[in-house]
Amino acid sequence: AACAEMPLACLYTVARHLESSSATIAECAAAWERVGECCYFTGVDNPIYLMTLMPAIFAAAGVSPERYAGVVVNEFYLLDGQKFSTSRDHAIWGDEFLAEEDPGVVRAYLAWDAPNNSETDFTLAGFQAFKERFTALLDGAGDGALPAGSPLIAAEASRGRRALRPATFDPALAVRCAMAAYPSGDEAAKRLLACITGDSL
Repeated sequence: AACAEMPLACLYTVARHLESSSATIAECAAAWERVGECCYFTGVDNPIYLMTLMPAIFAAAGVSPERYAGVVVNEFYLLDGQKFSTSRDHAIWGDEFLAEEDPGVVRAYLAWDAPNNSETDFTLAGFQAFKERFTALLDGAGDGALPAGSPLIAAEASRGRRALRPATFDPALAVRCAMAAYPSGDEAAKRLLACITGDSL
């Protein structure tokens, strides 16, 4: 039932946002004509309904196919090496976290750490290290170099290695990661850069 409710809720809530009097399916479809394109972002465990059921329900409701532009699928985002689980209270509660942290810094960190093509792992230590570096750079107090021992070094090196795998190949990302981690002198960062350049250590 939830699979069918999700597209209907999206159809209705967007229409109501655009035209508060929208109540019928025809009125919702008419309101959707004001939408340029709508992309749905989801995790790797949910795309089947969003790629099949959502466009089918939108089409049945009379929404133009151009309005529903597609689905962007991300991999799992872990928390301290494990899947987020509200039932096990293994989660970061957004309202509590944002009450203590600058939302702009949180957005920047989540964009930097996003599990686009492969899993990534949220840790408080990683977030704190990013926050310190990010705010120092914005304040003009930092030179961009990662301090020795920073958890961001391992994260950059790991992301760079994943970017060199065939399934997630992104050489530009691999170079950016290597350049970010290399000045620290970390061995994994050196190996990553050597792999990119073809040099031997």
